[in-house]
Amino acid sequence: MAGGLLILLCALVGCHGSTATGPTVKSASDPWFLAATTGAPADLDAAIKSGANVNAHESRDRNTPLHVAAMAGNVNAVKAILANGGDPNAVDEDGRTALMMALYRGQSAAAIALIDANANLEVQDRSGKTALMFAAQSGQIDAIRSMVNHKVNIDAVSHSNATALIYAADRGQLGSVQALKAAGANAALRDKKGRSALDFAVAKNYPQVAQALQAP
Repeated sequence: MAGGLLILLCALVGCHGSTATGPTVKSASDPWFLAATTGAPADLDAAIKSGANVNAHESRDRNTPLHVAAMAGNVNAVKAILANGGDPNAVDEDGRTALMMALYRGQSAAAIALIDANANLEVQDRSGKTALMFAAQSGQIDAIRSMVNHKVNIDAVSHSNATALIYAADRGQLGSVQALKAAGANAALRDKKGRSALDFAVAKNYPQVAQALQAP
């Protein structure tokens, strides 16, 4: 039943993540969640030997062990989970992948490990945000460049028609703006209210961002 509801939700909101789902468990009693939290070699070894489902979802917010490891920045745990069948495209209750949550928590190293593992970069959460948008708004330039190298759609739009460049400008993230523009992001695109990235930079008084957006 839970798997069917997740598939229906994704169909309605367009999350485009994996529709495959593991069982729902209590994270406190699952060895993979412990290993994801600690990143300790002994805990990871115990999880591997336990036979527990590496793609289980915790009952509270439907995080998987990979989400937990990514949010904690446990790169070794991220790699171990992936090596043992962890699904990088599984989504939580908000339609967010482990990659999105790593970027949301500022865990660039974990994010890059997921990007290098060919996580789907085009998944959209409930609001239509992509991993690139999360990276752009938080100034994680290395992750942006890694996604660009993996051929991410630079000009994808959220449900409000905002691009990664608009999210970067709205937060005053000069480095993100520069990295996105260097990758060919279209500064002329506007959200549903007709606002461009430059409009956001000017309205929020980010002169350096505005200057970067106007540069050829």
